[in-house]
Amino acid sequence: MSRKTKSRDARVHRGKSVGSDRLLPWISGFTAFPVYFLTLCPDVGGGDSGELTAVAATLGTAHPPGYPIYTLLGHLFWLAVPLSNAAARLNLFSALTMAVAVGLLCRVLLAFTRLRPAALAGAWLFALAPLVWTYAVVAEVFALHLLLITLWLNLVFSWSELGPGQFLGQARFRLLLGFALVFGLAAAHHHTLALFAAPTVVWILWESWRSRQTANLMARAPLLLAVFFAAALLPYGYLMTASLRDPLISWGNAATWDGFRTHFLREEYGTFRLGIAEFKHGGLLLTRISHFFEDLNAQLSPLGIALAGLGFWTLWRKGGRDRVLSTFLGICISFYVIWFSYLSNLRPDLPLHRAVQARFWLQPLVPITLFFTVGFAEIYRRVAHVPKIGIWLLVCACAGGLAGYRWKAQ
Repeated sequence: MSRKTKSRDARVHRGKSVGSDRLLPWISGFTAFPVYFLTLCPDVGGGDSGELTAVAATLGTAHPPGYPIYTLLGHLFWLAVPLSNAAARLNLFSALTMAVAVGLLCRVLLAFTRLRPAALAGAWLFALAPLVWTYAVVAEVFALHLLLITLWLNLVFSWSELGPGQFLGQARFRLLLGFALVFGLAAAHHHTLALFAAPTVVWILWESWRSRQTANLMARAPLLLAVFFAAALLPYGYLMTASLRDPLISWGNAATWDGFRTHFLREEYGTFRLGIAEFKHGGLLLTRISHFFEDLNAQLSPLGIALAGLGFWTLWRKGGRDRVLSTFLGICISFYVIWFSYLSNLRPDLPLHRAVQARFWLQPLVPITLFFTVGFAEIYRRVAHVPKIGIWLLVCACAGGLAGYRWKAQ
């Protein structure tokens, strides 16, 4: 059997879940949830937490771009959970949503590496990252946003597993519909996913060109666009109806076209900006990018960053579809960090402004966690001769070391 055949067979096997592997994502989510539940904020958290809680409880209109999906799902959760404190209900909604995101992330990590210790290590590293943990215990929009990002990563992995010859197959088209749905929902929630959507669309077009199927893809584009706009516009229809009801908590008036456009485009903040105040971009770009790496170090520790770098190099060295996937994810991360740093007009020298910007580094943390897991799996395979109990002790020691590093950093 040739090396290419072996590699192809390994990739086919890697994409399938067998036996107890199907339980591992559930286990990772169920183990993350008690941690979030025990550390749940008992009342109204800081930042936008109070506003989002009141909006979800009263079906109002949140600050731009409105977050209609969060409001509707949060209201349903608020009705279903019999807690006396409205803030605690929405805080619990964040904990549950983040636990689901951890489970979805573990699913793709396991499918990619086929190593349970590596998948659990990656999922737990992500679940206990300080920023992830922070926004898992308060009413905020980031838990739901990370759930959409992990859905995107699952779709990306499934797409990478299908060869170019299967471009027009039913499985590939289902994935295209999945991308359209996720991007549409993201447009009705957190717009920063567009910085991952743009490279994804370019990748899909490149694959269609390489397979000489561009014309066929364009023929199906109307259906894909219909799914996208339905997922995006139907939730936003809620904003217009909410404004017509004159709710108790309402930011602006989205009942008119001008009001809706202003809200959707965040014109009161500044479209494609974090704030209305204008600051220089060119001179601060490198400063903001350096802050990304400083904040990434606080989330992963130097050991985690080193393993992520090893994971990227491992995929690149393998060549083939692994190299394509690592290049694509690297482009997504770079595109996001550079463009977000450029578009962000908050002052990095002010602690409050830097803290606001830091939470937007949660999005690239998801694909970086995949690189970390691949790096962890590479080390695991190199010490495979060590008894399993020794490996699990090593995993626990690394987890303890990371926890100690973060505790000291705090």
